[in-house]
Amino acid sequence: MKFIFRHFGKVFLGWLLWLSCLSCGSSVVKSVSSEPKTSKSDESKIVFVSFLISKQPEGESKIELLSVTESPGKLKKNTENKSSLENYLTLEITSYETPNEIICIEHPLYKTVEYVNDNHQLTSQYVETDQADFFIRFQKTGSTQIKVSETRKKQKRELKTFKI
Repeated sequence: MKFIFRHFGKVFLGWLLWLSCLSCGSSVVKSVSSEPKTSKSDESKIVFVSFLISKQPEGESKIELLSVTESPGKLKKNTENKSSLENYLTLEITSYETPNEIICIEHPLYKTVEYVNDNHQLTSQYVETDQADFFIRFQKTGSTQIKVSETRKKQKRELKTFKI
């Protein structure tokens, strides 16, 4: 009986050593094969861009770029469809490496907000503000520019173009 326990311990330790060698070998192979084959300039990046938009005395809007944050990665496809809005911003993202992307968002200065009133009913109200900030995110692979236009009561006007 003592012989079986002594022999079992050696066999068990041998199996553990063999399994640990197998797991180390496969992780080395994975790390070598998972290295990216693209150069730094070809990397896809997720870009977060923050803007500040404000009303001007003559009734026009002024837009400023607040910040740009880039991070390596890819975005999932956006399948959300916006309903038709009376006041909205159009952000046309153009790049030489990728096709144009158009993002439409509700105008931050002229929007309809929903809330629960005193009777516990969901109601909506049109609100105008003098200043608001907002952000967008998009996929970037090279030099990019963003052309911002506003549409108010079916009249479209270009505000500014930013190079990212």
